[in-house]
Amino acid sequence: MARHRGTGRDAVAGVTDGPAFVAVSAKRDGFRRAGRAWTVAPRTVAVDDLAPGQLAALEADPSLTVAPVEAPSADAGGPASVPPEAAPSRAETIRRAIGGLEPGREDHWTKSGRPEVAALRAATGLADVGAAERDAAWAAFVAAE
Repeated sequence: MARHRGTGRDAVAGVTDGPAFVAVSAKRDGFRRAGRAWTVAPRTVAVDDLAPGQLAALEADPSLTVAPVEAPSADAGGPASVPPEAAPSRAETIRRAIGGLEPGREDHWTKSGRPEVAALRAATGLADVGAAERDAAWAAFVAAE
């Protein structure tokens, strides 16, 4: 089976067996996968805009809902293609994740009251969040409250 234009869609004799567009939504705002931040509100993405393997990663992630959709139409009042939304910065993603941690869960907080790095890694999907980033995001979170 040949790959279609280097994307997640397969092509056999020039016929694609996958959708041209998918609507992707996350269980929580700011969830990151496939190089993008996703929101609770579905976002339409052209499959051709995804790198090889990204569609499969999105579909396999239990934190996301991926559904095929018809191509956005200019006749329907929408653009012919929907550009990716600007993703929040890494620091903003971590700060938002802090707001989503549960106050009473011991595995979410250190004894000194700061967010656990492991909890932030799980909440953001960023495996390399460190204490320095956590501390900076925590300071910004506290200052915003």
